[in-house]
Amino acid sequence: TTLYSEKILPQCWSKGNGYQSVGLTHAVNTVSGVTNLYIYENTVSLPKFERNISDLAISFYAKPSNVNYASILYVGYMTDPSDTSTFVSVESIDVGFQQNVFLPHVVSFQGVTIPDNAVVSFRKHDVIGIYIDDVVLDLASTCAAPVNLSSGRVTSSSVLLSWQENQEGIYKLYYKTDSQSQY
Repeated sequence: TTLYSEKILPQCWSKGNGYQSVGLTHAVNTVSGVTNLYIYENTVSLPKFERNISDLAISFYAKPSNVNYASILYVGYMTDPSDTSTFVSVESIDVGFQQNVFLPHVVSFQGVTIPDNAVVSFRKHDVIGIYIDDVVLDLASTCAAPVNLSSGRVTSSSVLLSWQENQEGIYKLYYKTDSQSQY
């Protein structure tokens, strides 16, 4: 993995005033594409939106830069992306001891009172860096999705689906064939 020397970020994202690095990396082990975000003892914020973020959720993949140590990634918001003291944590995620693989995470801002000028932010303030990939910010779902969805025993007419239940435990499965237009 080679960190860009300019510590560049995706356009419109911003780096906090923390001690260490934030930037894109060239990595052979991304979830998709050829780069991912690296954050180490700093904050990084997504662009400002014209709406309050309290009905949004952020999904992403994360893994530690060193699997021999526990590492916590804080996901929250900032009212001033250039000032790390304005960071407010909504959820902390333990991304340590993960066998060097990216794992999916979702953090919902639903039900959180958030100032109108806030932006979604990630924060790391320990000595183990974290790689983040495939960040998606979207409307929060009204129902929790199953965790660790996987498929197996695929045939031309069937598939076995399995997942880890969430706290709701009730699911509706909608499907369609390629030739159908509706589920």
